[in-house]
Amino acid sequence: MNQSILTGGDLVKAREEAQRLFGTQAENRGSVLRAILRNPGAFALRIAANAKTIPENYLVFFGKRLGFVLLLFAVWGGTVFIRKRSIFLMMIFLFWVVHAVVPLGFLALHIVPQVSFLPLVFGAVGITWIFGPEVRSRERVVFCLITLGIVFLSVILSKPAITYGFLMILFVMLLFLLTQGGWKLSEPYRLVPIFCLLVAGLILHGSFPFPDYPTLGKTGNEQAVHYLFQNLPSQTKILSPTPLQALAAKLDYTTYDSIPLTIDTIQEFRDWLKDMNVRAIYLDGNRRGRNDLYDLMEKGWEDTFERVYVSEDESIRIFMVK
Repeated sequence: MNQSILTGGDLVKAREEAQRLFGTQAENRGSVLRAILRNPGAFALRIAANAKTIPENYLVFFGKRLGFVLLLFAVWGGTVFIRKRSIFLMMIFLFWVVHAVVPLGFLALHIVPQVSFLPLVFGAVGITWIFGPEVRSRERVVFCLITLGIVFLSVILSKPAITYGFLMILFVMLLFLLTQGGWKLSEPYRLVPIFCLLVAGLILHGSFPFPDYPTLGKTGNEQAVHYLFQNLPSQTKILSPTPLQALAAKLDYTTYDSIPLTIDTIQEFRDWLKDMNVRAIYLDGNRRGRNDLYDLMEKGWEDTFERVYVSEDESIRIFMVK
């Protein structure tokens, strides 16, 4: 539904447009490949539209202050590969991320997390080279001038996050120069600038939230399973997005995939559940299974179902069939 069309954020219109371009689930018999082959040109536009979101997703994933700094070191690392003629090694890294092309056709948000190791590896090469013993002083000067130029440009363009990030890098480079009496590092002190850069990175990243792990048995899914286990006889059949919830509660189950595609009213849905001897519905907003059925339940369930359980965040609900 993330087709390169303007639907004003309307999911219904997006779904209708996707079905117009690629056909319905029934027409494609549940095959994604059949849907793509039905209209490969439109799918190519989808890839192009998602590819445009990569820079934004990169900054969301790494943050603006840290993302641009990492990008500079990663580019520098790429030039190191080229100058040292390690083209084969660089191509291995680049081919390593080919699998992430798949999300370009489906959900672009997955791409950056899947290939996050690439800027990190290239960035590590750039950092090691800049502060390593092999680099010439002239190259460090060029790096500082580029950093200083980015700072001035970010000030002119009013980009404080970029300014702050690169000022930290300049501070580390200046500290490196002053403490070493020049650009040459003696053996015991080679890790000092790396440590300073680590400190700068932590400052740029900002605070890390303390891990807030859920208490065992207190999550929404676990509480819903406890409710089913305590209130339904063993092996009662329920409708659930996956078998896990039913199995955990020692119940029988049927999944949303088994519901006929021809059902399009709440009454037909209830009648089918009765015919299948389904006593309860496990509705999870994070695992909808069938969006059309989820939408049916949202429109009105009061006359045909009884809501007996709602999780604290209201993402999980359990309904009994009347």
